[in-house]
Amino acid sequence: MNNNFCIGLDLGQASDYTALAVVEKLEGNGASSSRNCIALHLRHLERYPLRTPYPEIAERVAALMRSDVLTVSTTNDLLQEVRVPPELVIDQTGVGAPVADLLRERDLIFRSVVITGGDRLAGRAGSTECQSGISSPPLRSLCRPACSRPPRASNSGPPCARRCSTSGAR
Repeated sequence: MNNNFCIGLDLGQASDYTALAVVEKLEGNGASSSRNCIALHLRHLERYPLRTPYPEIAERVAALMRSDVLTVSTTNDLLQEVRVPPELVIDQTGVGAPVADLLRERDLIFRSVVITGGDRLAGRAGSTECQSGISSPPLRSLCRPACSRPPRASNSGPPCARRCSTSGAR
């Protein structure tokens, strides 16, 4: 079973804020999977005060990752309960590497990204990751619309339903 929650962490430096976002992925208008559309709902957004110590940020992220609200419980093939935490993605640009070490010390599993200015994902040919295991998506790919169809005339349903046809997701 997958967890539809994702936590994104953008780490700030001395004069930049650290920001955390919790996004929930809902497919097919959030009610059924009959539509080929994915809606992303921002469920939580937090900006840490300037100069918040990185160990404190790591502790707060670890607590959020382990919270019952964002963790999905299911059973495996042996009928044992398995807890599936949300996905954690951290921006490892700048100060991200030391904070990644703090998160590993707290036994968190996460994906690191280094946002680049190019046109395509950096890494080995045919791979989605760099040799270091860090994805390097270009900023341009992170800012494109989630759905390729123009808005429909109808204003009923969630925004994703208004933007996408049944084959409009990318």
